Amino acid sequence: MTPNEYNLLAYLIQNQDRAVSRDELLDHVWGFHTEIQTRAADDTVLRLRKKISLGDVVIDSVWGFGFRLRMRDENE
Repeated sequence: MTPNEYNLLAYLIQNQDRAVSRDELLDHVWGFHTEIQTRAADDTVLRLRKKISLGDVVIDSVWGFGFRLRMRDENE
C-alpha cells in the first residue's frame, strides 16, 4: 500500500459511514487547498479497492460527491 493509499484509507476509517467529498480528501490526504481538477482521489480509490477487495470493508462511491467507507454486508 502506498503512503497516499494508507492516508486515504485512514481518513475514511476516521469518517466511517459518512460521505467524504473529493475536495475534502484532496485537502486532507494530498494537502491541495485550492479548487483544482484532478482525478487523484478517484484513481487512488480505484487502486485501494482492488487491494482491500477480500476484506470486510467497502469503499462506496457517492455519485457526484465523493466516497464512503462501510462494512461489507453478510450477503455480499
